[in-house]
Amino acid sequence: MAASAEVVVVGAGLAGLAAARHLHRAGVAVRVCEAAERVGGRVATDEVDLPVRLGSGRYVCGDHRDTPSIRGALVSGRRAARAVLADLGR
Repeated sequence: MAASAEVVVVGAGLAGLAAARHLHRAGVAVRVCEAAERVGGRVATDEVDLPVRLGSGRYVCGDHRDTPSIRGALVSGRRAARAVLADLGR
């Protein structure tokens, strides 16, 4: 794990991961911090002792202006990364 980073992304949900990926591709040293034991945020699948998989059913986040969906999360992550790149002068 890197000892330092230019940008710290808090939250490894889809928007956070999309932002980190966009920043990394732009050459920014990024660190992603997640409190949960797994990445993915609200997008998860629960396994039960039945021949059924229970998906989370929906994705909700306050900044998804485009759509409250996975696509919206990816767009939000990209939007956040672009704002950070602008702040960094890149």
